[in-house]
Amino acid sequence: MTDTEYAKAIQAKVTMANLEINAALTTEQQAQIGQDFIADIAELSERGIGRVHIERKVGYETI
Repeated sequence: MTDTEYAKAIQAKVTMANLEINAALTTEQQAQIGQDFIADIAELSERGIGRVHIERKVGYETI
């Protein structure tokens, strides 16, 4: 996955999560949407290039 593809995938997830949060009726629904969003981003980051960028951003070294 290229940097551009990764950025577009993240943006799509952000847009969808934002729409879902705005439509949620309860804080419990909002919390679940937030958890799902975090899981989606983690899955993307495990696929390749995104993982390297996240780890570098927080100061870890990719082996």
